[in-house]
Amino acid sequence: MTIQLSNNLTMLQDFHLLQRLQSGDEYAFKQIYEQHWESLYIKAYKRLDDPDLVEEIIQQLFVELWEQRETVAFDKNWSAYLQGMLKHKILMYFRKRYAKESHFEEIRQYQTEMATLTESSILQRDLLNQVEKLIQELPEKTREVFELSRKSYLSNKEIAERLSISTKTVEYHINMALQFLRKHCQEYSSLFVFFILNLL
Repeated sequence: MTIQLSNNLTMLQDFHLLQRLQSGDEYAFKQIYEQHWESLYIKAYKRLDDPDLVEEIIQQLFVELWEQRETVAFDKNWSAYLQGMLKHKILMYFRKRYAKESHFEEIRQYQTEMATLTESSILQRDLLNQVEKLIQELPEKTREVFELSRKSYLSNKEIAERLSISTKTVEYHINMALQFLRKHCQEYSSLFVFFILNLL
């Protein structure tokens, strides 16, 4: 009971901070920064092992948070939301890095669920390009839902609220998108299809 009350209090505090942030309250933004920057830094450093790069990514994260404050929305708490932003930024960093350097050792380590990557970096880049092109071929609503899920890291509930549709409809569009992408990527191994879809 005590833990539940504590969690409820935290959620109320986070929601209050969200409302203040959305209204442009700089002190609320400062509170969010001071409460979460250290945990974000520690998590990012474990993945990147580069203090300067970590500071740059954390700074970009909070700049983006402030610039997009009016549209910020979540159904959990600040910690979960900011961790989601951080995960997305780290993945984008590695995507750009292996695209330029023709290797993906770091992303392999970050995606620990992937046991091995046996294809060449050229094949991986080709698949990335293929998936991006296929996404543009999706029906407009399906593409919108899929990109909110995979590129804006919103939950199904958050997407449903934003688009005024049911969570079942959100799930339908996401499943349709995934089926379409898998169907048109059959020339690649299932391992790489799984890998790419988890990067989006």
